[in-house]
Amino acid sequence: MEADRLLWEPATEKKDLSWKALHVLNAARRRPWLCLGDFNEILLEGEKEGGQKRNQACMDRFREALEDCGLADLGFEGDPFTWRNNNHCRENYVKERLDRAVSCG
Repeated sequence: MEADRLLWEPATEKKDLSWKALHVLNAARRRPWLCLGDFNEILLEGEKEGGQKRNQACMDRFREALEDCGLADLGFEGDPFTWRNNNHCRENYVKERLDRAVSCG
């Protein structure tokens, strides 16, 4: 798989393609790198409030992909939740930390 043909998949059932893309990019790197944006996945249960509980296996695969590539979360300042469904009904309101920056030295 070449870097210009990598797939970034938001669909849960296709996330492994995204994690494979991280591995390909990591294998091709010659210098430290930074990867940031909407990963559309959380690492920990505390990164989501409301809605259905996130599948632990999905979180584990994301964490393993980051660890395999030596990528460390750079953290954040301020509001930890980067996405909200903006539902006006309190029972259906969901917020999650989907955006993050990770780097490898």
